[in-house]
Amino acid sequence: LKDQLLDGSLFSHTCRKCGMTAGLIYPLLYHDSKQQFMVQLMDSFTEDPFEQALSIMSEEDELREHAARKNYRMRTCIHPNDMIEKILIFDQQLDDRVLELAKLTTAVSLMMENPQIHVEGLYYSPSDHDDGFVVMTEEGFAGETELDKTLYRRIEQETLPLLDEEMLSKTRIDHEWAVKAMNMKKGRRLS
Repeated sequence: LKDQLLDGSLFSHTCRKCGMTAGLIYPLLYHDSKQQFMVQLMDSFTEDPFEQALSIMSEEDELREHAARKNYRMRTCIHPNDMIEKILIFDQQLDDRVLELAKLTTAVSLMMENPQIHVEGLYYSPSDHDDGFVVMTEEGFAGETELDKTLYRRIEQETLPLLDEEMLSKTRIDHEWAVKAMNMKKGRRLS
């Protein structure tokens, strides 16, 4: 099913009678026990299922709860593309928190270099020679840009250590998280 998830076909249904294909989005948990990560696709962010499960676990056994938090990367998202991106990131042994911060920096740079475009989002795109980001604008796909590996290492070594444990342990790692993290970093640097 992983191949169907990654190519998007797991989220589409074709009617046998009329042949019409429609997209389906439904709650789904992807669990990779070998690499120890889980990605939960949710229909909303009202309640974080990982936090619920861990709080129940902590009531029963504090040691198990601590081990689960330490050993597993747990992420939540509401769009299948975000779920696919998380799986691709973790398959490449990268840190999605670093990539979200790199995406924010890259988007700002792209818009400063090209004021006529408005970057709606970037999606991680692994390749054999150079990892990069797919660039999405209001009009749709606008091309690709390279992942600056120096930027990645700098964020990993200089920015992540400035974030508090609460920010680092969030399960929803996305653009909003990156903006909050950057603001936290700026606040720490100013103090």
